Amino acid sequence: MLTVPNDLQVSSPTTICEGETTTLTVSGGDGSYTWTANPADSSITNPNETTQNVSPSVTTTYTVTSGAISSPDNLVINGDFSQGDTGFITGYTFVADPNPFGVQSSYSIVTNPNAWFTAFAACGDHTTGNGNMVASV
Repeated sequence: MLTVPNDLQVSSPTTICEGETTTLTVSGGDGSYTWTANPADSSITNPNETTQNVSPSVTTTYTVTSGAISSPDNLVINGDFSQGDTGFITGYTFVADPNPFGVQSSYSIVTNPNAWFTAFAACGDHTTGNGNMVASV
């Protein structure tokens, strides 16, 4: 489950004059921080620090985001269907051979849709040309 942190604390909005410097701070949140400026501001030298000393030369909007570094775990299981008919849920029914008329709401994991149901075009997957894909009627 993914959750959005509600405890990000950012310094109050500030108006400064050209040539002046102000300090922006952030705390809370979840994990690392990333500061951005619109338009870009070269005074942000390390956008991942909690404190930024900025000196904008034009009206600038600063934004900070916080989020945990992505997990190295792949949350998509069998996304390329190389494991066949596992790792996903569907309302369709697995059917090995829907010929000659097709079986409504049926599917199979195939390398060529035409080999499963003769009414379909003969083609390979869009990546290697010979990987698995879902074909359904």
